[in-house]
This record gives sequence, C-alpha cells and structure tokens, in this order.
Amino acid sequence: MNEPQPVAKQSRKWDLLVLVGLLPAAAVLPLLVFAATLVYLLTQEGANNARQTLIEANDSLARVVQTELNRSAEDLERLSLAAAADSKDPELASRLASSLVGPGRPFSAILLASPEGERVLAGNPAQDDSAGSSPSQRGGTRGFTNFRKTGGLQRGVVEVLAPFQAQEGSTLVGQMNLMRLARTLASHAGSRSYATVLDGNDIILARSTDFEMYVGEHPSQQTLSAIHQKVSGTARFPTRDGRELFWSWQRLPETNWPVFLGTQAEEIDIAFWNSLRQLLLGAALALVLGLFAAWLVGRRLVRAFDDLTVQTPGLVTGRVTTYRPSGLKQVDALYEAMAAAGGKLRLTRAERDKALAAEQGLREVAERDSQKKDVFIATLSHELRNPLAPIAAAAKLLQRPELPPAESARCAAIIDRQSRMLAHLLDDLLDASRLTTGRVHLNRKPTLMSEILQAAAEAVRPLMEERQHDLVMTLHPENLTVLGDKVRLVQVAANLLHNAAKYTDRGGRIELSAVPNSTREVLLTVTDNGIGISEEESPHIFNIFGQVESQRERAQGGLGIGLYLVKGLVELHGGTIRVSSPGDGRGTSFQVRLPRTLPPVALPPTETSSDPSESECKAVLVVDDNVDAAVTLKALLEVSGRFQVDLAHTGEDALAMVGDATYDVICVDIGLPGIDGYEVAKRMKSRTEARLVATTGWGALEDKQRALDAGFDAHFTKPVDPEELMHELQV
Repeated sequence: MNEPQPVAKQSRKWDLLVLVGLLPAAAVLPLLVFAATLVYLLTQEGANNARQTLIEANDSLARVVQTELNRSAEDLERLSLAAAADSKDPELASRLASSLVGPGRPFSAILLASPEGERVLAGNPAQDDSAGSSPSQRGGTRGFTNFRKTGGLQRGVVEVLAPFQAQEGSTLVGQMNLMRLARTLASHAGSRSYATVLDGNDIILARSTDFEMYVGEHPSQQTLSAIHQKVSGTARFPTRDGRELFWSWQRLPETNWPVFLGTQAEEIDIAFWNSLRQLLLGAALALVLGLFAAWLVGRRLVRAFDDLTVQTPGLVTGRVTTYRPSGLKQVDALYEAMAAAGGKLRLTRAERDKALAAEQGLREVAERDSQKKDVFIATLSHELRNPLAPIAAAAKLLQRPELPPAESARCAAIIDRQSRMLAHLLDDLLDASRLTTGRVHLNRKPTLMSEILQAAAEAVRPLMEERQHDLVMTLHPENLTVLGDKVRLVQVAANLLHNAAKYTDRGGRIELSAVPNSTREVLLTVTDNGIGISEEESPHIFNIFGQVESQRERAQGGLGIGLYLVKGLVELHGGTIRVSSPGDGRGTSFQVRLPRTLPPVALPPTETSSDPSESECKAVLVVDDNVDAAVTLKALLEVSGRFQVDLAHTGEDALAMVGDATYDVICVDIGLPGIDGYEVAKRMKSRTEARLVATTGWGALEDKQRALDAGFDAHFTKPVDPEELMHELQV
C-alpha cells in the first residue's frame, strides 16, 4: 500500500497591493532607526568638514600672518639697503623710516641701535622697563623678538631686527604695530570667528577682538595645555573671557609663534538637534502620506509593474514595444525614458567616441601651446639679460673715478647701444600683441622703395659690421613706389635683414633688392648664403615664437617673432611673402610682393627758420618720481647748453613750482604718486602756457590719445630718445 507523498510547502506570495498598504506602517520604526543613524553620521561628517574647513582657514590665516611678518622684515632690509646705497645723505634713513611708521603702517617706531647707543629714526618708541633688554645690545642680528613689557601708554612691544648695512655692527630695530596685526586678524576671521597670535613665551600679541584688553596677557590654561602637548591641532576649550570655542592652531615656521582660529562650538553641535527634530517631523508626515499613497495608487502600480515586466527586455535592445498607459505620470515617464534610452544607445556611444577624440586633440594642442609658452618665457628672460649684462658692467666702470675719458665714452656707447636693443625688443613684443589683436594702424602714403631699402640697411648696419657681412643692395632705376606705411615697411625690410644676419656665418653675403614684378607689383628680395631651412621646417617659419629648431643653437638671439611681424605687416599692406631654400647650409631667400602705385608728387622745398630764439636757453621742468630717471634726463638736457632744468618728483610739487616760476616746457611722467600725470596736465593748463610733454612707459595708441585728451602737446614712450626729445623741446 503506497503511502501519500508529502506536499512541498509553498512560501506565501504577498499581493503587491497588500504590501503597499502595510509598508508605510511597518517601515516607520526601522526607518526612524536608520534615519537617526544616518543623521548622526551625516552630522559627524558635517562636524568633521567644519573642523577641516577651520583647519584650512587657520592655515590661510597663518600664511597671512607670516606674510605680514615677512613684509615687515623686508621693509627694514630695503630701508637698510637704501641707506647704504646713498650713505652721503645722513638724513636719508630717517626720511625713509618715516614712510614705514604710522597708525596703518608696519611699525610704530624705528630705531638705529649701534654700539654707541640708540637713535630714533621715526615714530615714538616704547619706553623699556626691563633691565638688560635694550635693543642697542642686539647689534648685527636679524629676526623677531618676543613680546617685552614696556612703560608709558604701550603695554609692550615686539621688535623686528635687521642689520644696518651702512654701519657695521649696527641694527635697525622696528617696533611692530601690533594694532595693525590685530586688524589683519579681524579682517581674516570675520564676524563669526576669533583669531589670536601668541609669541614664543605664550603671551598674546594680537586678537581679532578685545585687543587692548588682553595684549601682553597669557591665554587660558586650557590653551596653554593644548599648545604644549601638540605643535598644531584642534581642540575645544574656553577663552579668557569665558566663550566656549572650537579652536585650530599651528605654529609659524620661522618664529614658532602659535596662530589660533576659533569658531563657536554650539554652531557645530546644533546641527544634530535640528536634524533630529526634522527627522521626527518628516517620519510622521511620511507615514500619513504613505498610507494615503498606498490606498490611491496600489491598484495602478500592480498593473504598471506587470506591463513593465513584459516590456523591459525589448526596451534594452531598442525594439519598439506596445505599452498600456497606467495613468501614473511617473511610471509612464519611466517607460518613455527607458524606450528613449534604448533607442539612443548607439547614438550616445558614437557621440562619446567623437567627444573623446576631440578632447584628445584639444589636449595635444594645449600641451603644444604650453611648451611654446615655456620656451618663449625662457627665451625672453635670456634676451632681456643679454643687454642688461653689458649695461650693468659699463655702469660699474663709469663709477670708477680713474677711468680714462676714452674708456668712459666707450662705456656710454655700450649703454646707449644695449638700451636701444632693449627698446627694440619691447617694441617687437608690443607690435606682436597689436598684430595678434588687430590693433595695428597704418599711415598709408606713396613711398619710394629706394628710401625703404636705404633706411632698412642703415638700421641693421651695426649688426652687419659686427658680423663682417657683405651687404649688397640693388636699387632699380625706376622710381618704384608702393602705397603703404613707410615706418612699417622699413620694419619689414629691416627684420628680414636682421634675420638673415643672425643665421649667416661671419663674413657671409646678403643681398637686398627691389624690382618690378609686374605693372602692379614690386618684388622685394632678401637672399643670404647662411644655414638655410629644411623643407619640413619651411611651413612653420612664420609662426609666432617660431624658430628653426635644428638651427636654434646657431641663431644670434631673438624671440622668434620677427618673421611673424613681417608676414602680418605685409598682409596688412595687401602683399604676400614666401620663403625658399635649397636646403640646410645652402642659404635662404625671402620674396615679398607689394602692390605698386604711382610715385609721390615732389613738393617745393620749404625754407628753414633762422629765428635766433631757437638757440636761446629754455626753462624746462622735469616731473618724475623715479629720481634716477629725472636726474639723468636733467643732465642730458643741460649738457647740450640749450636748456635750464628744474626737477620735481610729485604732482603736488610740480604744481607748486609752476606757480612760482615760468617754464617753456614741462615733461611729466604719467605714473606719479598721489595725483597722476593726466591730472597734473589738466591742472597745469589753467596755470601756464608751457608746452606739456608726456614721458611714460605706456606707449599704446589709446595711451597716446588719452595723453592728448588730458592736455599734453606731445607723447614719448620710455626709454626716450634724447635727440628726439631735444628736438621736441625746441619747437
């Protein structure tokens, strides 16, 4: 007799509608536990983030304080160097020290401590109550002292020490303006944080609040325990005035002074309790809404999920399927989104691959541009140092009284030549910038090619003679004429000749010619027998900052912008340029084609003035805050015997001198302290009839126009050519 087989017990399957109805009530308790744990963890993470933010803010504050200390020490060192540079003026140190002393300045007083005693250079020094701590006993040292209590109105002083270069064994002693340091702390800490700086003896130097109350005092005992246990860190402890703060501190690297930054501790703790209250309120609201939602959408959810179960496999492959709308906006939107995602899957992958390829190309371009920038900066540094070295050497030689006159003349010629080289370098940089931004303006006039070639040859003659090149210039018998800017076309020809000279070995041959290419064109050619250009490098020869890489070490300097300027200027004139070379070591030829025009109409010669007043001595006022530049310009003008020169170094002084004297010409620097040169010119127009000449380092077209609008009659860009300036002053 067969026994009945046991029937496998099937697990109960819950109906979705029932589960949806039970879920809100059943999930409240674990949801509350989970949410409370999550809130706690998030609150802890927020507290950790707040601590980390405080640490980073403290790092920033420490850098600010260290920068303030470094700047104070550097100010003293510059004062020492300036006094040493002009030791003939005994009051120079006092005048310079006065600029560093004051309510908003680094020091409250500056003293000169020497073995013979102390001398106050500026300010009101704090009176010392402690025996044996006189700054005069610290000769030859440098650095910062700890807080020292003093008498009088000041409770104490911190000193910055720097050796006095003008007197061996003496020390400049700057008494720090601790109130300025406190204001720096207050500015950095803001209204909701507190900052404090202690010295090496754990004495308060500055606070962002209540500075005058606590300066010179020790901080709380908890603060002292914390900094003695760890060099840097974070902790929670009260301040001297009883405020509970969360602190971050670290010590400055040079002085070992602790820098504190604190914030209210309750601002970190209150986040937990606020989150917990919001959690309880949200849980109650979720329970009510969940029961209502279960009752409202339960049936529709069941049908929608059933349909999605059937349709999902087709959506993944992008196949079009039939879907019965559920009436639930979110469920229907989910299906539509899945269908759109499946249909666009291939398109998305293709776009991704295309974007990756484009990003890789942009990255390669950026890397090449970065390399070009680095090479250009290094080259610019090299090119600037090249003329500076002989200028510095010649200046040192000129300071020697036993130097023979012939040697002095040679040094002066070196300085003049190298200064012109620096000016040429800066002009090329400005021209490249103007050309790149489309701000080059041409003064087009009919110009003879013979004049252009002769001016260009004259411009590069010193380099040709130095390199012992044979320059052969061929002028066509016709009056070949182009319509263009003569200055810019001379620059084109001179740059081509300069380039040929750089890449041609000593004693080489360079040919310059201009011939008619047709009835409408003039062909300008520069040919050399130098190192040549390879076929691979020819297409890149006119790129900005471009130099022939394989021949770079044989070039005689340059930034790689000369040919870029040539190409841009030629194209602005409606011309073209090309380069050809048989190969390395076989020379190079540049051909420039320019539109041809009719020769200029000759004008009758004008009679030159023989007015004897031109030879009279003119009164000139030079206004420049750079003392060396002003004194040098005065010497250059007076040595000609045609000018009597006065000097002023501020706009206020210049206006006062104009009121007391009469001048024929006034040369004004634009970048003056206080009121600038533009304002000086506007005020002088109503006080004098003298010609106003602007001398400035700003030389762009808009700078010149601004100077004319301000009332200047002429504009010169530094370094000023003395001959051109003298000619202007004689007008």
